[in-house]
Amino acid sequence: MNYKSILGSIVLLSAFLVAGPGAGVGQDRSLSLEDLQKKVVALEERVAGLEEKLQKLAVSIPQTFPNLKTLPEGWSRFEFNGQPFYVIPLNEKKSNPPAILR
Repeated sequence: MNYKSILGSIVLLSAFLVAGPGAGVGQDRSLSLEDLQKKVVALEERVAGLEEKLQKLAVSIPQTFPNLKTLPEGWSRFEFNGQPFYVIPLNEKKSNPPAILR
């Protein structure tokens, strides 16, 4: 079952719920099966067009991480509770690690 058939089922279910009893008193909201199928086809075409636009807009973000074997000067790598973190100096002086890490 692909996403188009799932989308079609959701659209049909929504249409039936909206056109059900109590929805729009005094208005004829009954839709024929052919009308609903036409709407589903139109919505599937719209979804395909929007997905195509989305693919054109999508930007892939490269998963690049710094080379952890060589750190910039002054940086210090430490572990806390098994998680690595880095002390990065904010000025030109060499920073000392926090007391908890010494």
